[in-house]
Amino acid sequence: MNAGLKVSPEPAAAVLAARNSHFEIVRFLARTAFTLLNTRYEVRGMANLPGDSSFILAMNHSSYLDVPLIWASLPFPTYFVAKDELHHVPVMGRASRLVGNIAIRRGSFSRSALKQSLRYLTEFRRVLGIFVEGTRTPDGEIHQAKPGSALLVLRAGVPVVPAYIEGTYQMWPRGTWVPRWRQRLVIHLGMPLSYPGESGALTRDRLKDVAQEITGALLELKARAEADSPPSGQ
Repeated sequence: MNAGLKVSPEPAAAVLAARNSHFEIVRFLARTAFTLLNTRYEVRGMANLPGDSSFILAMNHSSYLDVPLIWASLPFPTYFVAKDELHHVPVMGRASRLVGNIAIRRGSFSRSALKQSLRYLTEFRRVLGIFVEGTRTPDGEIHQAKPGSALLVLRAGVPVVPAYIEGTYQMWPRGTWVPRWRQRLVIHLGMPLSYPGESGALTRDRLKDVAQEITGALLELKARAEADSPPSGQ
């Protein structure tokens, strides 16, 4: 949508295949980090994942820990469309570049970034993660998804799996320097949302409607997670 966007180079298939081995290294490091922090994590709703197709993992964004949590928890490589700032975070930025995440400037989604994202999904048949709010939450709440997320969803035409990440805000919220330890993290996967691929012009209302649907799915997962959580102190 906005021009002049800085993106990481588009990898050829052979390069992306090589990055799978890099991903295994990054996954090991992520799991090691959570072990050292004495933090447990789990995934709920794995049965909701599409069996044999690429898909978009549409997530809330609470913390810098969200990306390594996904890498540590899910049994397949997950690539991210993430703001360029992530590539400058110590250690994590290096890992993000190594595996081939797509970097965008905050609040923008250029044609080249969209093209690269669609290539991951359709040509390489990869799982692509997007933080639909566009940035980390300042208060732990889920905020409205951005139109750029809806644009990718409608252009791709692949299943969209809502994923609510629980606990990372409490472990390492925005504005703090170091994460807490001895935490419990959970990824809640919802039922896939289906949108046919749309190649024509998309109105603002259409993008807004899809963004609201994705936001609603995340809010529903959050409500279920809170209802299932044990009372404090138990």
